Amino acid sequence: MPFFNAIQSHPSVESVIRFLQLQFASNLFNGNDIKELVLELGEEEFFRMPSSLFNCRKLNRLELSRCELDPLRSFKGFLCLRNLNLHQVLISHDAVENLISKCPLLESLSLSYFNNLALTICVPNLKYLYLESEFKDICLEDTPLLIEFSIAMYMTDDIAMHFEQNSNCNFVKFLGGVPNLEKLVGHTYFTKFLEVLERRD
Repeated sequence: MPFFNAIQSHPSVESVIRFLQLQFASNLFNGNDIKELVLELGEEEFFRMPSSLFNCRKLNRLELSRCELDPLRSFKGFLCLRNLNLHQVLISHDAVENLISKCPLLESLSLSYFNNLALTICVPNLKYLYLESEFKDICLEDTPLLIEFSIAMYMTDDIAMHFEQNSNCNFVKFLGGVPNLEKLVGHTYFTKFLEVLERRD
């Protein structure tokens, strides 16, 4: 099974979820064949991804929306994954970093609608990065191949104060490790974020 796609246009989201639960419980999603998995389940209740997802060793594209994700402690990584898109996914901050760090071939990363996300991105092969969240801290480390970076930040006064007083990030750490960057797009509070970093430098 090279590709599976569940989208909101399906007549019954609940039936899609039941189908997925059955397939993950069976040997169909045993990790031997599936290469692309896209789940966009709309505004229904969050779907808890079965742990068998992490047996899909040949995944090269993973897109998840409105689900709960809890990587196994024994998870060794998606060694073939090149595209990762997480939208409104319930996952701990440490688990996000751990997941990203265990995808050595990752080229495109998109994270959106996380709350108070503190993130250090260390992905040597990353080329495209898209972030839209409320960030508590953010640093880019070991991303020498990054050529396109789009970021939309939501920053409260409390978060701005945290950046000024407690964050380990500075402008050098934020963009100093991306010598090949060709396109930078900043939205929302990105300029405010840069002002905070400039005062720190």
